[in-house]
Amino acid sequence: MNKTYRNFIILTLSFLFGSFMPLHKDLNEYGEWLEFHNLSGEKFEVSVNDLEKNIAWYDYGLAKEYTRLFEPFFIYSKDRTHFIDLDTYSLVLEKKDDGKLTSPGINVDVKVQVVNTQNMSSAILLFCGTECYPETALWRNNSWIEIYGFKINSKDKFVPTIWKIEIEDMRFTEYSYSKAFNKMPDNYNQKHRLKNIEFEK
Repeated sequence: MNKTYRNFIILTLSFLFGSFMPLHKDLNEYGEWLEFHNLSGEKFEVSVNDLEKNIAWYDYGLAKEYTRLFEPFFIYSKDRTHFIDLDTYSLVLEKKDDGKLTSPGINVDVKVQVVNTQNMSSAILLFCGTECYPETALWRNNSWIEIYGFKINSKDKFVPTIWKIEIEDMRFTEYSYSKAFNKMPDNYNQKHRLKNIEFEK
């Protein structure tokens, strides 16, 4: 089955069963992430529903030179008033004289922040150590964020997970996949989203 026909089938199913499916696959970062891990959008189910969190906003504080360095990897809202920062806390990034970006790797601790571009304040949406790791994210509209990654369950298996966040009232909903990976899946960040970075071995 070619990619175009497969996307058509999944979009059709999403339309027919939309009330039972929290998300649908399309040609965006969500669709790329699903395809990379060979996941099916309709197999996600709500595991935490509509949880309101008390999230504080504070000064983003990233130096201008690092903001410029990481800017290509920020994920902006459509109105450009906010962006998601998945990388600056966990990724050591260097730019060589020839313009090539290199990194020794991604640290275990990952902090996902949303940043207000008007006043450069930020809020931490997720902070993960060994129990979870986010890989990418998408804006569904100017206030609805979805973060895609994995959680490690009590049996040390890797469960595909989607965190949905409404940033206006900071309400969180979590979706878990019906099946888990027995071992850590291929790294979407290094092989896809951050593919322009040369990771040192």
